[in-house]
Amino acid sequence: MNCTVTLSKIQSDGIDLEKAQALYLTSFPESERRDAKKWKDMVLASTSTLFALYKISMDDAFAGILSCWDFESFLYIEHFAINSQQRGHGLGSATLSAFRTLFPQKPIVLEAEVPIEEMAIRRIQFYQRNGFHVCDSPYMQPPYHQDGKWLELKLLSTSPDFASKQFETIKRTIYHHVYNIQEEQL
Repeated sequence: MNCTVTLSKIQSDGIDLEKAQALYLTSFPESERRDAKKWKDMVLASTSTLFALYKISMDDAFAGILSCWDFESFLYIEHFAINSQQRGHGLGSATLSAFRTLFPQKPIVLEAEVPIEEMAIRRIQFYQRNGFHVCDSPYMQPPYHQDGKWLELKLLSTSPDFASKQFETIKRTIYHHVYNIQEEQL
């Protein structure tokens, strides 16, 4: 299937935000996402922040979401989900390609599960097929919730050496802006 996708920012309340929120809540377990109200508030405030939520459309129909942070030296994809009915047809790859063309000057970084279980292995392989490289440095994702646990994950980047060479800077930037971890808490 040849996919043509469109990425458009969601910045206001409405049907697109409702669909995005429903997909967000069903695609990510509670430990891997913010609570619904905080997330919605972030999206609605995104015109003046580093954070943005993109609606993924195929043939003008809602197909998924991609949320990201635009930092000085890199982009960070926080969440990426395609509607379950539309997976397996190249839409995820087409979305990543479209996203990369929006920001050709910056490396893109994301987190993925450690490749132990079959689904996590397949996810890493998907990202590798789409030009991402796994960083070997150990990485722990801070919890989204006060009583949550830190999760061991892998950082991936579209630049072969960027995540390895800039690992501490990337980690501190993500911890501070995305997870609200202050320097003295590290």
